[in-house]
Amino acid sequence: MSRHVTQQDIAQALDAMGLSAGDRVLVHSSLSSIGYVEGGADAVLDAFLQVLGPEGTLMVPTFTYAMTTDFDVENTPSKTGRITETLRARPEAVRSFHPSHSLCAVGPNVQDLLAGHEHTDPAGTGSPLDRFVSQGGLVFLLGVGHRANTTVHLGEYHARVPYLYASRNLGTPKQAQVRTPDGRTVPVAYNQVPGCSRNFGAVEEPLRAKGAIRDGRVGEAPCQVMPGLAIVDAVAELVARQPDALLCDHERCRYCAEARRMVREAQDGDA
Repeated sequence: MSRHVTQQDIAQALDAMGLSAGDRVLVHSSLSSIGYVEGGADAVLDAFLQVLGPEGTLMVPTFTYAMTTDFDVENTPSKTGRITETLRARPEAVRSFHPSHSLCAVGPNVQDLLAGHEHTDPAGTGSPLDRFVSQGGLVFLLGVGHRANTTVHLGEYHARVPYLYASRNLGTPKQAQVRTPDGRTVPVAYNQVPGCSRNFGAVEEPLRAKGAIRDGRVGEAPCQVMPGLAIVDAVAELVARQPDALLCDHERCRYCAEARRMVREAQDGDA
């Protein structure tokens, strides 16, 4: 039987992985991967906040993934795990207004960090994620792999991969009604969402070659932490060599099939 993991155990593990006061950290997580945590998701969040201190920023994805027509910033639940939903429900947390791929954060000036998400591509240039990474933000994978690493999508934008708007070709354009915390209802048009991430593990080898990944363990969960800028750079170098390196081979993946077609089309145009 695995031992119980406490908030202090988690804080010590985070400290051992190099996190410190004032850091900005985006956490992708699986609570169940840790084992039994005394205090559950709240203890995990409190451990991060303990280590980051009042000047640090803790951010999580609170994605709905749905092409929803009605998105309530304060009440629509996150579908990216218990830890993210627990942070979303905290009164001090601020959530961005993107209908399908919102982010939620606690820390100084997070309103400015998350502002305008409804007017950008979810993980594109100019998005809150882009701002976070440019400010030296770290990406922390807690019991999950790079398939959950949304910053790889940001890397695709910066690299201007040929398939950048493949999802648009598959009929993504949507119009949502976003209900804001002050009770307003704002119409938001969004015509692109991040595509398939099944093959995002391909970015791990170049990141390790750069020495960008710090490994650790929280309870039973293997963890990685790395600079967001290193991910963006690794993606750029990877797709420069092989434009379809991040696309999967799943026979039913319409997104990657369309993306590969766009890659071939771009290559034929360059020939």
